[in-house]
Amino acid sequence: MKSISKRNIYIAILLIIIFLTVFIENIFVSVFIAFAETALLLKVFMLHRRANMQKEKNEKLYRLEGKLQTMTVEKGIPISILEEIKSITETEFIVYRSSESAMNSTSGIGSLHPEKNYEEHGAVMSHTIKWGRPIFVEEFSQLEKTPFESQDFTLLNTEKLISIYSVPLIYNQKVLGGLLFGSRSKYVLTEDKKKIFSAIVGMLSIYLENKNLYRQIENQATIIERKRISGEIHDGLAQSIGFINIQLHRLKKMIKNNELEKAMQEIEVASEAVQDSYVELREAIDQLRDINGYKESLAEWIWKYTQDFQMSYGIHVFVDHSSFDKIQLTDEQMVQLTRVFQEIFNNIRKHSEAKNVWLNCIHKENSLVLSIEDDGIGFDPSMNYKRKYHGNGLVILKDRIDSIQGNLYIKSAHYEGTKIEIHIPAVK
Repeated sequence: MKSISKRNIYIAILLIIIFLTVFIENIFVSVFIAFAETALLLKVFMLHRRANMQKEKNEKLYRLEGKLQTMTVEKGIPISILEEIKSITETEFIVYRSSESAMNSTSGIGSLHPEKNYEEHGAVMSHTIKWGRPIFVEEFSQLEKTPFESQDFTLLNTEKLISIYSVPLIYNQKVLGGLLFGSRSKYVLTEDKKKIFSAIVGMLSIYLENKNLYRQIENQATIIERKRISGEIHDGLAQSIGFINIQLHRLKKMIKNNELEKAMQEIEVASEAVQDSYVELREAIDQLRDINGYKESLAEWIWKYTQDFQMSYGIHVFVDHSSFDKIQLTDEQMVQLTRVFQEIFNNIRKHSEAKNVWLNCIHKENSLVLSIEDDGIGFDPSMNYKRKYHGNGLVILKDRIDSIQGNLYIKSAHYEGTKIEIHIPAVK
């Protein structure tokens, strides 16, 4: 009995040990699973948070790109854009420098001394722009030797920057400028951050190149326009002055010969020539003043121009202003159309003998049809254009309309007035 009891005790102890082992193992497994699930949830949460942060940055980048695409071209990069870039890159300091000149006394965004202008040539940015290579220094103060030609680190020391990232703005292998980002604590440049910097640099490079191209086009357009006006002054005003000079010599002879009645007639002719010359000179000055285009809409410009035209020449102009209010034009279309209107109205004043002019606009499918009609004496477009349009005026009008992918149609006959239609693509 004793041996049986002992054996039962051993079995019972063994069963208890097995039970406890299984129980403890289950507890450990449950705890492990709980920890694993918690870790997994934490990882999912971190991934979700990271995805949201990336999404937010992508949205900011998208908005930044939209602003740069629609922004009126300015000198350099606007302060508001630099502020946005500083926020997106999570840096504390940013400064832009153009490759065209030195720092241009540009203040740093996020500067400890906002009133201070950094006029030094800046070793880091000079090196970046000269060689077109990005420079990242995690802890600038720990560098024993620097690879820069200049050792002027006034900017970095004044701003107490620890980490710096200087990047060139390059388009078609041409360095347009540079950006320097700075942090007053250690800045870790991860792969994600490199992608953000790369996207920003690409956007700004395109913006600066567009600015340069716009400036070149604008300068070229200005040169062409000045040449055109110079030619018009030579063809019109110079000839008028030459005619007046001849008249004055004739007057001098008539007065000397006491031919007063003839002299009075010549004075009337010369007076009309002087008045015409004055009008032409004023128009040329007005066109030179507006050489870079107009800030207002086409409707506002037409209203101002036609009011002045009526007061100056007594020709009534009837404009359906509501038809012009909805017109959207590119800058190039605006400049060319205003020049075309001026040319047409000048010829109406000089040659048509019209008392009334009608302006209208029709939206026709994917184009705009601008109509100008007068009740003057008309002319035969297939005959001598120069009798109605001085200096190959029809050719000038056609060239201007062609430059904005438009078409010009003229309907006229003797004593039946003239109707001119301009068809241009509508801005979408």
